[in-house]
Amino acid sequence: MRVWGILGIVFTAVIAACAVVKPPATIQAGEWTLVYAGNLNGELEACGCTVEGNLGGILRQTQILDAWRAEKPDTFFVNAGGLFNSRSPTDKITSAFIRSGAAQQGWDAIGLQWKDLDYGVEPLVESGLPWVASNAVNLPFEKVRLIEKAGRKLAFYSWLNPSESPYAAMQGDGFPRAEASAAFSAQLKNSREQGYLNVVSTTLTAEEADRLLPMDLIDVLIVRAVDEEYREPVMKGQTLILQPGTRGQRLARLTLNVSDKGEVSVKAHQVFTLPAKVGEAERLKDWYQGYTDALMEDYQRQVALLTGEGASAKSPYAGTEACAGCHVAASEAWKNSNHAHAFEQLEKVNKQFDANCIGCHTVGFGEPGGFIDPQSTPERMNVQCESCHGPAKAHVESGGQVKLAEVLGEQGPVCLQCHTPEHSPSFDFETYWPRIVHGLDARPASP
Repeated sequence: MRVWGILGIVFTAVIAACAVVKPPATIQAGEWTLVYAGNLNGELEACGCTVEGNLGGILRQTQILDAWRAEKPDTFFVNAGGLFNSRSPTDKITSAFIRSGAAQQGWDAIGLQWKDLDYGVEPLVESGLPWVASNAVNLPFEKVRLIEKAGRKLAFYSWLNPSESPYAAMQGDGFPRAEASAAFSAQLKNSREQGYLNVVSTTLTAEEADRLLPMDLIDVLIVRAVDEEYREPVMKGQTLILQPGTRGQRLARLTLNVSDKGEVSVKAHQVFTLPAKVGEAERLKDWYQGYTDALMEDYQRQVALLTGEGASAKSPYAGTEACAGCHVAASEAWKNSNHAHAFEQLEKVNKQFDANCIGCHTVGFGEPGGFIDPQSTPERMNVQCESCHGPAKAHVESGGQVKLAEVLGEQGPVCLQCHTPEHSPSFDFETYWPRIVHGLDARPASP
């Protein structure tokens, strides 16, 4: 009796233990819709310098996102981060409005990239955006974002590459850093067992991720964006790899099939380009006006400082009239070119106060004695001789003895300072040069 009593107790305990141990949940089978983007790179709005470059912007993005959300409310909206830039003084203003604009777009999760910390942690926290930094230390963001829609459960992770950290050389324990630890694998395993579809964003390449991440626990991996074009999804083992485009010029909508075994496959992958014809979200017009006003106020402050210093009186620039005294034919060629009307193009689109644009539509903006504004320095409006050849006052005053800057340097023609892939994607020197040909190239060949 005693033996049977002991066995009965053991048997009962085993049954009780089995009753509380639940089998791992499976990912809900069926169709899933995922919209994904990443690496806006500070491009709050499209550059309108060329038709082919006039793509993207938060207003157009939001127009499409709103339509997709209304069409299919159970869509997941995820962003791989990399929203900001910090190259120019006005980028701080732009970044602030990107944060407030993105907050109104309704992203379910946003992966943190190191570059997103350029203006510090506090602005990111205050933005209220759903930042995720799964392997970060000393950062107040979620390790995982758990999202559930119509019974479908998605776990969004963001993996920071420790080797890319700008804080790696900093001494002390308080700086943000990232760990390549087993804890990340444990997180993924836990959400997988709870029936979540694991989506991970990272700035790693697909090859680097294969070496550094637990790919067997990742269902969808969003890797580093390299240019404006989205790439087609690729299956690597059981992981679907996505690569978004940069600069917000496009959005992608992915339709997934999830099998009864939790295996992921692509049903459809649609990439939408965002030209002007897609329209702009009316509900963000006040937000955009606020951005425009902030840029104008900042520009006016700078103008007040520069005009107060009397900087224009010490200008090293001579002006087109001085150049025309000796270079008559070149001056006439310039007058008949688009360069001579470059500032007008800014005024047509209300960008004559945007420091990100003015530099390539005037002479010497941001340089000592260069363009300040149309009132104080009207003679330096438009793209003139000295935009390419450099300050010429010393050249003029010396009767040509002081040489001008080289326009064809080791890095290519000076044109490339403004005709960049971002602002002038179709620029080709051999095609463009004949439109403004002057100087020695314009002279007839000797008989």
